[in-house]
Amino acid sequence: MKKHIILITFVLISVYAFPQINPHNETFSSAGSNIFFKEIKPEMIDIPSAVYLNDKWTSTTLYYNSEYTINNVKCKYDINSEIIEIDADSMIRIVHTSVIDSFSFVDENKHLHMYVNCMQFELSEYMHGFFRTLSSGKITLLEKPAVKIIESDYNVALDVGHKERRYVKTIKLFVIIDGKVDELPRKKKTINSLVQDKSLEVETYRKENKLKFRKPEDIAKMISYYNGLN
Repeated sequence: MKKHIILITFVLISVYAFPQINPHNETFSSAGSNIFFKEIKPEMIDIPSAVYLNDKWTSTTLYYNSEYTINNVKCKYDINSEIIEIDADSMIRIVHTSVIDSFSFVDENKHLHMYVNCMQFELSEYMHGFFRTLSSGKITLLEKPAVKIIESDYNVALDVGHKERRYVKTIKLFVIIDGKVDELPRKKKTINSLVQDKSLEVETYRKENKLKFRKPEDIAKMISYYNGLN
């Protein structure tokens, strides 16, 4: 199912640089922030069903241009459309992820999650979206929220299955070694080759803790353990 929204392209500007701007007519900002999102050109577009990083509105800190910060604004990150929905003064505004350097939030378990725009990394090819660092050290492990498309499997004769394609949230893993970012398949052979100089120790740790190669959180534990050995 597609949804119709008003997509507004934004740039971030400082209120000090543009004191003549009227926030009620041309811009919006977070309370107490000196950064405004300026509306450029609204247009009606069709986008696929939203796939959110968090389904609930989350108090988020947005970072722009390594200089400006907007604290405690309610946001939803739509991975499927690469937009961030912002609840600004009870109005839902939309900004494309390309203008956000990074964002962070604290989850219900008081853990900080920091997501950094892929454009901040040295990549061999363009990649939109955000990376979150799961482990740092000799090997830097990154996760990237992504969307998996599941095509319709509807059976007309039996009237079972899904009539429309589905968009499902998934996680892709990447590693940085010697400054190079590569996707990491969740396979035992691939991961063992990364930690081959400490493969015996890591394998012992994996078995003792019953870790699975298919689970991103378990791979993060293995890589963190490996980094701790170096």
